[in-house]
Amino acid sequence: MKKYIYTAIAILSMSFVMTDYTKKDFKKISIKIPKKFHQLNDNDMVTRFGIVSLPEAMYASTDNRVSITIVVKKDTLDRDGLTKLKLQEEIKKDINVEKSFKRSSLYHEFSKVNFITDTVYTNGKYEIIDLEFDSVLEGEDKKGQEIASHSYNYIKYVYYKKYTYIINFACPVDLRATWKPVANEIMDNVSYK
Repeated sequence: MKKYIYTAIAILSMSFVMTDYTKKDFKKISIKIPKKFHQLNDNDMVTRFGIVSLPEAMYASTDNRVSITIVVKKDTLDRDGLTKLKLQEEIKKDINVEKSFKRSSLYHEFSKVNFITDTVYTNGKYEIIDLEFDSVLEGEDKKGQEIASHSYNYIKYVYYKKYTYIINFACPVDLRATWKPVANEIMDNVSYK
């Protein structure tokens, strides 16, 4: 009986979570943001989330437990002499190495990482890396007590010419069952201009 009650609650919470989205543009990509999410201002990003390098935009659920962060970075590699075609060829050639670096950085950032999705693909002129994972970050609180933060992330890296677009969907791992369909809806529907 409990199993059916929990299933009913999960289904109801999923239908309550989000079905309406609004489209937001970020230079060469557009993404769907749940309408009930609010955009955080710079002060909120710094105080609530401890972000030092401000992203292009950050959106959060009403309780601030679920977030979507969009970062746009200019490529730091010196590729100025390359034609557009040669530049895309270079990016395509380097994409698997880039994925290895991204994976490795996650292992250094978190105490434990369990990958759910780990793919590289091309969409027209865009090279894309999708990394979906659960993670654990272990540390100590202010009293010196050991604590662990468990989270679910779905990160999409989109490479186009001299820019990298990073979309990060994050929530506590205990909310993953409810929010994973929303994360998939957002990531599966990124529009490339």
